[in-house]
Amino acid sequence: MSWSTSSVRRLVMPALTLFLCVSSPSMGRASTAAYDGNWQLLNSTGATPAARRDLAAIHDPVRDRMVVLAADGRTWVRDFTGTSWTELPIATLNLGSGFERAVYDAANDRMVVIDALLHVYSLPLAAPTAWVQHATTGTAPAARGFFAVCYDALRGRLLMYGGGPYSGVYNDLWALDLGASLQWTHIQPTGTPPAASWGPIAVYDPTRDQVIVGLGSTTGGYNVQNNLWSANLGGTPAWSAITTTGTAPSGRMVSAATFDPGDDAVVVFSGYPVSTSDLWELRLGPSPSWAALNPTGTAPAGRWSGSAMYRAEGAEALFFGGFNGATSTVDVWRLARLPLNSAPVIQAFSPLGGQVGDLVTISGSRLESVNQVMFNGTLATLESASSNAVQARVPVGASTGPISVSSPGGSASSSLDFVVGELPMVTSASPDSGLSGQTITLQGAHFTGASAVRVGASQPLLFAVQSDASMTFVLDSSVTSGFVRVTTVVGIGTSAFQVRRVADNPLPLLQAVRDVRGDQGGKVSLSWRASDFDRTGYRRITGYRVWRRGPMPSALADPGAALPAGWMTRPSAARAGALEYWESIATLPAAFLAGYSYTAPTLRDSTDGDPAWMAYFVQALTADAFVFYNSVVDSGYSVDNLAPPTPTPFAVTYAPGGNTLHWRGRALADLRGYQVHRGASSTFVPSAATLVVTTGDTTYADIPGGHCYKLAAIDVHGNLSRFVSASPNQPVATLASFVNASRERERIALTWYSGGNPGLEANVYRRTADSDWQLLRAILADGDGYLRFEDGEVADEVRYGYRLGIVEPDASETLLGETWVDPVRMQFAIIGAGANPSRDGRVSLSFALPAASSVRVQLFDIAGREVESRPLAGSAGSTQRVEFGSGARLRAGVYLVRATSGATTLTRRVVVLD
Repeated sequence: MSWSTSSVRRLVMPALTLFLCVSSPSMGRASTAAYDGNWQLLNSTGATPAARRDLAAIHDPVRDRMVVLAADGRTWVRDFTGTSWTELPIATLNLGSGFERAVYDAANDRMVVIDALLHVYSLPLAAPTAWVQHATTGTAPAARGFFAVCYDALRGRLLMYGGGPYSGVYNDLWALDLGASLQWTHIQPTGTPPAASWGPIAVYDPTRDQVIVGLGSTTGGYNVQNNLWSANLGGTPAWSAITTTGTAPSGRMVSAATFDPGDDAVVVFSGYPVSTSDLWELRLGPSPSWAALNPTGTAPAGRWSGSAMYRAEGAEALFFGGFNGATSTVDVWRLARLPLNSAPVIQAFSPLGGQVGDLVTISGSRLESVNQVMFNGTLATLESASSNAVQARVPVGASTGPISVSSPGGSASSSLDFVVGELPMVTSASPDSGLSGQTITLQGAHFTGASAVRVGASQPLLFAVQSDASMTFVLDSSVTSGFVRVTTVVGIGTSAFQVRRVADNPLPLLQAVRDVRGDQGGKVSLSWRASDFDRTGYRRITGYRVWRRGPMPSALADPGAALPAGWMTRPSAARAGALEYWESIATLPAAFLAGYSYTAPTLRDSTDGDPAWMAYFVQALTADAFVFYNSVVDSGYSVDNLAPPTPTPFAVTYAPGGNTLHWRGRALADLRGYQVHRGASSTFVPSAATLVVTTGDTTYADIPGGHCYKLAAIDVHGNLSRFVSASPNQPVATLASFVNASRERERIALTWYSGGNPGLEANVYRRTADSDWQLLRAILADGDGYLRFEDGEVADEVRYGYRLGIVEPDASETLLGETWVDPVRMQFAIIGAGANPSRDGRVSLSFALPAASSVRVQLFDIAGREVESRPLAGSAGSTQRVEFGSGARLRAGVYLVRATSGATTLTRRVVVLD
């Protein structure tokens, strides 16, 4: 399962600025073939934006207006029906860099500004209230001025090319994702790159999904050029020099350039050092060609470092501001374009999918004469047509496939398929609320291909699609509450129920105060859920302090005395008006963890008569010593879970006048005493009926008789040690006594008896006469109290010693006496043979040799003839291996092997096969 985020790329059809890349200079265009040939200055009355070269300006296609960030940081808008500028009532944005560039972010309907320090700001255009500065991620390019930017509409990102400080010029290409990540990416196309360029142009060509760059100066001075390059953005980007026909414009920098979808061309207006208002068009296509344009009427003065943009409404180019060599201007000029009588061009359509009856906008150029629209071959109803946009409804019977349009000038088909399908349907959410970071599971239908999930007015959320009927998403801080909206290419499906984000809680949640199991007591484990402010988004919590309630400090016998260091008071919830006294026992650093734990000391352990409850709470700390957040108070108690060690050695002296019991005592702080039990046999089970006495002494005088005794230590918490046994037959008791050992070749088995302590744990140690003790492994006594061990890693001729280490409850170890097992005494014997029958003409056997004797081994064939003979010699208990046929291979047949030592003869029949 992979997580993804996606925002809907909204194609605003009345305005093809979705496909524009606005370079750093001002822009303009007109054509003797495409324009009406008349420059028009838009008159302005009233206040105007503060003039300066390099102002950030865009065309807002949704509201059909120009938006300008002026030199004094104020924001102005200019529509095209009136004659005045309007200042937006928002705070000024004082950048101070002296150089800014801007793009219209169609995916998020906002103006994005970037300055020479590469600070990034945005202004939402639907309801502009304030400029927002954004932190970017990734490795950013070097700060610079006089770069060019444009907008990659297909991927929703800003492209930046060239520029630099006056003393150094760049030719690098960068992309800034304008989604949630705002991540910089260095695009490094293959091939020969353009020359470094200061004050270049950059234009996005949506028809070919490429960026076109060039012009500018190759130094920070006036070494201007007129070359252009392109880099494809799909697949593996590669640089390519654009070879053009026709007369090219002269070299220049900080010109204005834009893409005209109607002419499928790049238009360049003026620039430095050009002093006239020359206008050029690079018509793209199979053979790019330059053409000088000569509109009539009074033209704007030559200029550089201005802004320009394409306005789809009216199919016209707009020009704003710039520097004419003497002053900076804020004038606005436009040129309208006439239709061209040639085949239409489809560049995009929106939405990318839908249902029967949905209205679809098809954008491109030369669309004003379109008279037929088809969805994958099915004729649609044409709703409207203009030079750059056609609208039609998805017809009945349409299926997924390309959209095609036709006009008297020709036909065109989309390169992408329009998806005909069903809207996503959201039927349930589990859970239907949660904290920021909570994963919510949605059930429904038609989730495949989902591109975004939102809750109410939230930003697009992190999501993952498991199947067509199931998906998950993660709540974040942009969610308050609202209906769930799932977006696919077909459209947006909205739930009938709402999902709510629960407000973050600064209080830590103390979830448990539990005894630490398996210890000697004196400790409890505290577990708490972190404060919701202990997250990277807040960075508010610096640590956690653990407090323990204690008795009134003795120092407070004097009412005027100060509290000891580390103590505080807080009102008691149990007793109105009373104070409780709390001691700080630990402070832990915060680390953005979901939960924390701390092993806290108690003041005493619980006993049979005193549960010894201890109360605690946790305090979340901040950098301000007077701002903290307290958890609720919870309590627990500690338990001594470990039994005292077994009182060994234990011995009984049997006498006619009475039996005297002696054992070794232990100096233990929580020892209650020792229990003495008496029974008739060594197998009796200690119980209340067999208990003779509980004493703190280490000796006891009992009545005479052949009694069996069992002894154990007991602590104040009721923990009982193991029992150790003594009887008339075994008056000196140990935790375990050796029973027997048996030895065979390569194996030794040993048995000990634990005195009736099932489950007794012991470590088995082994040594030889020449080695130290080695731990083999741990064993447990069975249900009858026997400890059994089998050693399968022994040499037959070696003598081994074994002993047990009894593991006490406190993890200490009591070592018992050692037991030795003698080596195996082997007799004369044939102890092994190779493959029989043999298939390789050889016979192999092993022999155990007797002590101080010579041995002869012979091989006879079936006729009784001796084939081979070998003498053997070796120490007692050693083995020898003999192979017949190692030289000349034996023939197939039956053979007899005879081994002779003194009066003893051993035989073995063997067979050799072909």
